[in-house]
Amino acid sequence: MVITIRLAETSDYNGINKLLNELTEEIGKTKLGYRHFYRKSFRKKMFKDALKNHSAFFVVAVSGKRVVGYANLQELTTLRHATHELLIFEFVVDRKYRREGAGSKMIGWIQVFAKMNGDRCIKVFCGNDLEQAQKFYEKNGFVCENKGYKRKL
Repeated sequence: MVITIRLAETSDYNGINKLLNELTEEIGKTKLGYRHFYRKSFRKKMFKDALKNHSAFFVVAVSGKRVVGYANLQELTTLRHATHELLIFEFVVDRKYRREGAGSKMIGWIQVFAKMNGDRCIKVFCGNDLEQAQKFYEKNGFVCENKGYKRKL
């Protein structure tokens, strides 16, 4: 199985959307929980705008013409340390391609991308209950640090 990692293109949207829906199901969220993010036209517009404005970097893993992995990368600027950090905001691999190396290959590509952009480190947030994801990140050299909080608006 040949997996290619690259920046996403507009034509990758349907494959990415499928993976995001799969991820949402997996973590036990309902479509009602993120209702405004699941309006098809809104998500698609956000994707197209981000590609055009370079406000996010979307990375895909592709097998043949099929999108089998997706990551949403965000550049963070930390003035206190005068550095840039890369945040993996979303990361998902198609169930059929897990444990086949696609996710680790994506992490390797992201690491090269981060170094080329002068990022100091790569950060990822992972739900407390997502043990498989936590093991995956640890296997790929990530270390659990800090404690995060969020406030819903």
